[in-house]
Amino acid sequence: LGFTGGFAADNETDELEQLLLAYFNPTSEIYKLLKNHQWQEAIEVLNKDYKLITADHNLKYFLVYCHAKLATAAIKDKQYLQAIKHLESCLEYVNDNPEFYQGLGDCHFSLAQYPEAENAYSQAIHLKPDHFMAHRMLGEICYLTNRREKALEHWQEALKIEPDDSYTKKRVNQLKTFKKVSDKFETEMDMMFSVSFDGTANPQL
Repeated sequence: LGFTGGFAADNETDELEQLLLAYFNPTSEIYKLLKNHQWQEAIEVLNKDYKLITADHNLKYFLVYCHAKLATAAIKDKQYLQAIKHLESCLEYVNDNPEFYQGLGDCHFSLAQYPEAENAYSQAIHLKPDHFMAHRMLGEICYLTNRREKALEHWQEALKIEPDDSYTKKRVNQLKTFKKVSDKFETEMDMMFSVSFDGTANPQL
């Protein structure tokens, strides 16, 4: 058994959950917890068993599944720090799933933690070079951190993957237009802001 699932809604019973339930005795405590979607309680039981029965490699996938469910719920409630905690737990057990890195990047991005988000999206692309959303979001981060050429590279790469994406097309056109009018701009930077302005403007202002 391997983990290839994404982030199903908490009220859905997906294929992996059916496999998970079939793995356990219907009269067992863990079965009842999973059946009732008591993910945190299930994690506590599975963690205990995982430490005791390290030979059963499937248990880690069940742990990942429960953490992913909790991450989904946390993201829905905009509890991004909590979601990050669960996604990092997922990656402790399964570190080759690009969607977990994508989710982690999205959470960090929502908190304006751009270095952490960039690292997560980069990991997603390392695992899946044609990951559209990771390229698109890296473009956003590079744009927001004043690396416009790099932003353009990522957005153009995203369009190679999904040529009809209207949002990314719009961002590329905006960036090209900005570049045309800003080539002669001067830029002043401090720790919080980067301000570009026409050279004839009052720099003091």
